[in-house]
Amino acid sequence: KYKRQDYMELLSLLFWLVRLAQTKGPMAIEPHIERPEESAAFQKFPNILKDHHTVAIICDYLRMVGMNADDPHQIEDVMARELKKMKEEELHSAHALQSVADALPALGIVAAVMGVIKTMASIDQPPAILGKMIGSALVGTFLGVLLAYGLVGPFASRLKAVIEEEAKYHEVIRAVLVAHLHGNAPQVAVETGRKMVPTSLMPSFAEVEDSLQDLKIGGPAPRRVTKVQVFFAGICVLISGGAAPRPRPGGSPGSASEALFPPRPLPASSLGSASVGPA
Repeated sequence: KYKRQDYMELLSLLFWLVRLAQTKGPMAIEPHIERPEESAAFQKFPNILKDHHTVAIICDYLRMVGMNADDPHQIEDVMARELKKMKEEELHSAHALQSVADALPALGIVAAVMGVIKTMASIDQPPAILGKMIGSALVGTFLGVLLAYGLVGPFASRLKAVIEEEAKYHEVIRAVLVAHLHGNAPQVAVETGRKMVPTSLMPSFAEVEDSLQDLKIGGPAPRRVTKVQVFFAGICVLISGGAAPRPRPGGSPGSASEALFPPRPLPASSLGSASVGPA
C-alpha cells in the first residue's frame, strides 16, 4: 500500500508542522489542524490528505499539544494505546476471512460425505452411474480446498498485511511527535521517525535532507546546519551562561558578534554619576 515516496511525504509534512510549532508556538499550527482540507501544508501532499485516518491522528495530537498536553510520556502512551486499538479493530475483517478459509475444507469434506451417502443408496446401479455420483461427491472436497487455499486464505493474508503496514505508517507519526515533545530539533524528530520506517522502504538520510531542503510551503526552506555552526552555537551557549542567544523581535537571530559578545547593560550607578563634558 505504501511506497518510499509516501514515507518521504509524511516526514516532510511532519517536519514542516513541528518546525512551525517550535519556531512560532503551538497556536501557529491551529489553522492547519482545524481545517486541514484548506491548509497549504496538507494540500501540498494530496495522498496524505485523502487518508482520513492519518490526517485525524496528526491533527488530534497536535491539537492536544496546543492544549498544553506537552508531557511526552503521556502523549506517547495515549498514542500507543489508540494505535493498538485501531489495529485490533481493523484486523477483525481479516480474522473473519481467515476463519472462513479454515472452515471451507471441512465443508468440502461434508459435501463429499453426503455424496458418498447418496451413492451408497444407489449401490444397485451400474458402475457408470456410480462413478458419476462418486465424482460429483469429490467435487465438494475439491471446491473446499480450492476456495480455502487458493482464494479466501490469500485474500485474508493480504488484508492483514495491509493493515499491519498501515500501523507501521502511523508509528512514524508517533515517533516524530514524541521526539518533538521531548524538545528535539525538527531535524532530529524527523530522523527519529525515519528510523521507524520498514527497512525495505526506508529512505536514506541524504534523501530526506534533500526533500526537506526542497520543501516550500508558504515560507523559506530550512537552512542546512553544519557541524561548524553547531560548534559555534555551543560556544555561544557556554559564553552566555547556558542560555542560547535570544532572537530579535522580528524573529531573525542576532549577528555572530552579538551571539559571541552579547551587550551588557550599564549599572544604574554609572548612569547616575555620568557627567557631560563641554562640547
